[in-house]
Amino acid sequence: MKLHTFIILSLAFLSFTTFDQDKIKIQIIKPVEKWVHEPLDTIWIEADVRSSEQLHNISIEVLNLNDNIVLYNKNIHTHANAAHVKEFFINPLLDKKGLTLTIKTNDHDGNITASQKVNFSTAVRKKKANK
Repeated sequence: MKLHTFIILSLAFLSFTTFDQDKIKIQIIKPVEKWVHEPLDTIWIEADVRSSEQLHNISIEVLNLNDNIVLYNKNIHTHANAAHVKEFFINPLLDKKGLTLTIKTNDHDGNITASQKVNFSTAVRKKKANK
């Protein structure tokens, strides 16, 4: 009787819970949306990537939105189900520019399986006062 009750309760719970095991979750921790970085700042890129299946490739790209120049890119090859991305680059820009960080996952055939973006910017270089 207890086993029968357990099975019925389990089926009832599962009918109200949806599981998407093929979903890949990308959580960008840094940079923060709309964050402004000064010239020559170290810009940290940190993210958690999780999947129900093995990942193959994680690509990271920072793009200058004003002229579509890639400021930073890296590909991480992995066969794990999860990865913690922790990278950085030095902001080379001296004036105000809009930037976007895109983190994508690809399968073995090169197809994009997930993508996440965050927008941030750089500040104008402050001029030194004359003494």
